[in-house]
Amino acid sequence: MDAPSALACLAAARRAAQHPDARWPGWDFDAHPVGLALPEGLLLWGHPSPPPGFAPLPLPAGGDAPPGPLHLGPVPDGLANSTLDLGGRRVATARLADTAPGPGAVRLIVHEAFHAFQAQVRPDAGVPSQQTADYPEEDAANNALARAENACLAAFLEGTRGAAECARDLTALRAVRYACLDPAWPAYEAAAEWCEGGAQLAEALVSGPGERPAWAAALRRLNRAGEGAAYRRFYASGAAIGLLLAELLPGWRARWLAPGATPTGLLQAAGGEPRDAAAVLGDYGVADLLAEEAAATAARRREIEGLLAQWVPALVVEVAAAPPTSFGFDPTRRRVLSGGRQLHGGWTRLAGPGWVFDVPEGPVLEDRRAGSLTLPLPVGLCLDPGRGALALPLLRAEAARVARGEAGGWRIVIEREAR
Repeated sequence: MDAPSALACLAAARRAAQHPDARWPGWDFDAHPVGLALPEGLLLWGHPSPPPGFAPLPLPAGGDAPPGPLHLGPVPDGLANSTLDLGGRRVATARLADTAPGPGAVRLIVHEAFHAFQAQVRPDAGVPSQQTADYPEEDAANNALARAENACLAAFLEGTRGAAECARDLTALRAVRYACLDPAWPAYEAAAEWCEGGAQLAEALVSGPGERPAWAAALRRLNRAGEGAAYRRFYASGAAIGLLLAELLPGWRARWLAPGATPTGLLQAAGGEPRDAAAVLGDYGVADLLAEEAAATAARRREIEGLLAQWVPALVVEVAAAPPTSFGFDPTRRRVLSGGRQLHGGWTRLAGPGWVFDVPEGPVLEDRRAGSLTLPLPVGLCLDPGRGALALPLLRAEAARVARGEAGGWRIVIEREAR
């Protein structure tokens, strides 16, 4: 995407966020700068005092661009669709270099701009992403019960179940599921639904009621064999709960933003007494879902084991001696495996003291407990065994030890200091 097209998408996002019928209390789109990563650099809008390296950029003549200061500068290393501190301001960032202009880009900008607002309103309410690698994505019982919750929310979005009825069912189903989970996970899920569900609701300002069928379809797909269970699911479930609250709870947006509020807590306040748990479990066919998920989980594990068995030869990067301090990846394209492992399907970037690992496209197996990264051996990769600095297209390290791996692969051990 070029700069004029990106500015047009930015202007459309700003108009959507300022729509008088759908304003979130206190959200001012103009309060946070926006940085758009383009082939020519980072297009920085609305920043009063950019850091060194940014130069003023004139607004394109006759183009659709929002008012405000505009600068162009270097793209920060590892920039993701997220927010970051730049020049003393919280900046919403979006990677648009390979994105086509249109509603998808507009929604992405709105999504990240809302995250900047969330960080302002509740700085301590972010998703504890360091826990994601341990989420029980392969827990068949959790997925079966979550699928029942998803079916309840999808029926509401499709108009076949009323808001009050859905709220009572969902509250009962969730109470059963949470009783089966480790006590740490309800708080994790609440943070994910609040953050990502809230931003998904903000995205709906772009396309309005047209999002409902897509969210319903996503909910009916998610949690099948653990698909998206650790993170992606909470975009759709959090947003659907928000739409439930819109029908049941006056002033729900202000209450959503209040300190300590969670989507589930608001649902309990809005929906009244939950239905009898046994009756709800029967209505949603949870016994059949449990059997389905037991078989699906076993099939998923066989599939992943087969995929990993094909990685011969492989490249293994051991980072335990200099563990990562920053992470970047697409949370919608990863699978959480048992034992603190994650299989990344998209862009993956990790950095630690003296090293950076950066691949534009997976698969990459990250094992946080073992402190290693594994991927199929890149075509044409040839290394010399030994110690020292390392500079590869996918890995830069100030100190590393290179050795032959199994079956013709390579093992690179990142070290803290050169020897």
